[in-house]
Amino acid sequence: MLSIDKNVIDESTSLVKCNLSYPIINEESIYSNIINLINNVIYEDIITFKDVVNDGLKVELFKLDKNILHVITEYRVTFNKSNIISIPIEFSQLTGLYEVTYVNCYNYDLYKSKNLKLNDLFNTDTDYIKLINDKLYEKFEHIVKQYSYKTTDNRFDGICNEQNFYIEKDGIVLCFSSYEISKYISHVVEFKLLFSEYEEVLSEYTINNIWI
Repeated sequence: MLSIDKNVIDESTSLVKCNLSYPIINEESIYSNIINLINNVIYEDIITFKDVVNDGLKVELFKLDKNILHVITEYRVTFNKSNIISIPIEFSQLTGLYEVTYVNCYNYDLYKSKNLKLNDLFNTDTDYIKLINDKLYEKFEHIVKQYSYKTTDNRFDGICNEQNFYIEKDGIVLCFSSYEISKYISHVVEFKLLFSEYEEVLSEYTINNIWI
């Protein structure tokens, strides 16, 4: 199991408050190169998020509304075993009652020095994308109905190999950021795929290294 520390960037002005928490893998090992790469990728994403928000801030608007923009990141370590690590981070902007959040997931196999994608976890000889999408269409049609009058508005187009997800011991969780499913859904939506329910389409890699 990797040793992971928490770091926080806490900065405030009259218009913006930043509280950006992020993980640092703190371990000297034969995997130092990939560990340094992961730490750098996460840190650069945090700093880029902070800079983009600050650059896009409309100062006069916030002065008139007397709102403070809160810039926040929160993370979890959802899998840390067998030299495989999974860390989802939520990047949020909040002003008044308006919030936008997007999710980025960092899934790495240190032994392979690889950023894991869906096609590493599923058998590519099967149409696992269609199998998952069929489940998602059914699920999300119900969700969209709760937030809109027309279910055809911004219909969910399905996932691809680049889909954001994080790993847990018994499955993976697909992550969808604000407005990604529909223009009516501002909150983050997650959908869990249990390994036990998708055993027939899992890759040998998943069975031998994650679901053990």
